[in-house]
Amino acid sequence: MTPDPHDSGRSLAAIVGGCRRLVTDQQKGTNVTYSAQIHRAPVGALRQRTAVLLAFLSVLLAACALSVKLVGDYDDLLDRSVMDLQTRTNEFYAKCETPSPPDPAQFFAESFGAIEAMTTRATIIEEGLARQPLTENLGALKLQFEDAKGKVSGNPLVRSSSLKALNEAFKAIQIQLVWMKKTQTQRPRS
Repeated sequence: MTPDPHDSGRSLAAIVGGCRRLVTDQQKGTNVTYSAQIHRAPVGALRQRTAVLLAFLSVLLAACALSVKLVGDYDDLLDRSVMDLQTRTNEFYAKCETPSPPDPAQFFAESFGAIEAMTTRATIIEEGLARQPLTENLGALKLQFEDAKGKVSGNPLVRSSSLKALNEAFKAIQIQLVWMKKTQTQRPRS
């Protein structure tokens, strides 16, 4: 059986079989020539594969070129406002231990106003992000202030516990602000 050189639809096994016969015939000393043609993919399939590869590489390149923003921009005014409120809170609680404590209604009214202003600013900074951790932490601080409002004029141990909870809420906000500042200084300027 002589392989047909124009049969491009043959399988790899048929080609290998033809090559084995060629080697066997040469060992016997007969002068028989076989030709084998490798089956190639149609030109359309090759173009399709190339197009898919180029599309994939284009998407990959675009993804690398675009920067994904996971953290809002650092805001110095917001940072100073948080530190100022924490300082005023600690001073207020220290004055509550004196014989003539300050008016809690005025302090809490001012504090809630400051928290609302900071929350508005944080919402603007974190707009478009998947998560708004700074805004969430300011919401938690507001809840701590609401809880502390009723505990200021009570037992000193309850007041101390309330101040610790407030300081933990402030700490969470400050950690977020430090992270924002750190990532902003590490970002390349565009």
